[in-house]
Amino acid sequence: MKVLEQVKSNKSLWINLKEPMIEFKEASFLEYEWWLEADVVYTCDLCFDDDLQEKLTNFLEKMKKGSRVICLCRKNRPYLKLLYTSQHKFTWGFTVMYIYVKV
Repeated sequence: MKVLEQVKSNKSLWINLKEPMIEFKEASFLEYEWWLEADVVYTCDLCFDDDLQEKLTNFLEKMKKGSRVICLCRKNRPYLKLLYTSQHKFTWGFTVMYIYVKV
């Protein structure tokens, strides 16, 4: 929860986003068209193989301009601008977290 509070308190990361409304979907990200409506996406993608990483980044490209992507693996894509990076403690140890905006 400390990570969430630190990220949430950094107001510059959330400029131009609508009033927060959280909705959880229980579905495979490969089958549900989440990129059509998501403003903020979190993925714990550390253990994704190359094929799954490629599928995820293809979906990220389809997101709305201004959407945020929070992930644990660096994404070197021209349509994602890095806003924030910091190392945080997770249950398995320290990991770098990245926050991008879709441009």
